[in-house]
Formats: sequence, structure tokens, C-alpha cells
Amino acid sequence: MTGDFFARRFGKNAKDFSTVTEVISFVERKAGRCLPVKIVHPDTVSSRGSVFKFSKQSAGESFDKRIRKR
Repeated sequence: MTGDFFARRFGKNAKDFSTVTEVISFVERKAGRCLPVKIVHPDTVSSRGSVFKFSKQSAGESFDKRIRKR
């Protein structure tokens, strides 16, 4: 779906690019300006489409907490 949108919008297949940097450069040339960079969800981490809440936690603290429960 996303590739179809890119092809319709820019007349080029997104798979023709080997890096994200190449895609960004191409889009910026077509648009005639730099792409804005925005933080959309600063408290989430995405991995292959799954979104998880981000929490700051030390591995040592987590280990100690679980050991105390036993």
C-alpha cells in the first residue's frame, strides 16, 4: 500500500532506492525544500509495526526486584 502511494505521488517505485537517505534526498528534490523532522510520539518505540510503551528501567534493578519476589 505505501509503495503504491509513493509511486502515484512521485512516479517512481520506492524499491528503486537502496537507503532511506536516498529516498529523503529524492523527495526533497521533488518538493523543492527540506523535509521537516518532528517527534510524533516521544514515549513510544516501534518495532516492525508493534508499538510498546517506553519505560526507563535499569536491568540490574529489574533483576534485583524479581529475585526479591522469590
